[in-house]
Amino acid sequence: MDDLTEYAGTEFSKLLLRTERVDWARFALELAADGQRGLDPAPTLQWIQERHDELLGPVATAWSEYDALRRLTDCLAEQHGLIGDPNASATPDGYYLNRIIETGRGTPIGLAVLYFIVAQTLQIDLQPVASPKRFLTRYESTEGPIFLDPYDRGRLMDIDECLDWLADVGEPAEVRGRLQPAGSRRVALHLLNRLKIAHIQQEDWPAAWRVQQRLFALQPTSYEERRALAILATKAERLPQAVELLRDCLQKAPPSDTPLLSAYLRTAEARLAHCN
Repeated sequence: MDDLTEYAGTEFSKLLLRTERVDWARFALELAADGQRGLDPAPTLQWIQERHDELLGPVATAWSEYDALRRLTDCLAEQHGLIGDPNASATPDGYYLNRIIETGRGTPIGLAVLYFIVAQTLQIDLQPVASPKRFLTRYESTEGPIFLDPYDRGRLMDIDECLDWLADVGEPAEVRGRLQPAGSRRVALHLLNRLKIAHIQQEDWPAAWRVQQRLFALQPTSYEERRALAILATKAERLPQAVELLRDCLQKAPPSDTPLLSAYLRTAEARLAHCN
């Protein structure tokens, strides 16, 4: 279960090596291809290139850093209709890069990833931020940080406006510390966890299993991630893997987990015996 050769040469493999320089467009499309077999990445990459071409002139002639960000948000939110939708989190479409572009609707993290992909093609260094309310992006201007909320039609906020917006979730000093840029692994883990929940809600167990494989690969010493992989392997009918994982988990499980894992193991062993 620890064979990572299937990820060789992928953008995901860079995260396994704890590399911060990840091509987020290609990484996001790798995730999308897990749930959309045979997905052609070319149309999405072409769309990103077209937004670069469309924005290059307006951004280059912007009169300030704030104005450059405003032109970016006008293009993506107003001209191309990319906005947040509270229903987007119920399906994987709200996280898949190609589907966000096609439907114009996305989750906070899905839209944040899309925004900083397009921004980076323009040398605008947007950074993801895991704020207490939802994922944002952050730009370090010469006058201080500017926060961009892709979910809310690209709303722009300075630090004081952002702290006011977050006033109901904690004291300013505490909240300020949670507005720092998030590293690549943290963004990937958040995206993967949200995507897994969407697959589970739809009872798409094979897709949830594939996402959980990535989560476990990023956290191979985590009992919780191995346990989740074992359970999803059973639900996804990955029976040999399920039996192996469940037996391993039972050796390390706290007493409170033993009944549940034992029940899954009996189920997996019975199904496997029937198949044989």
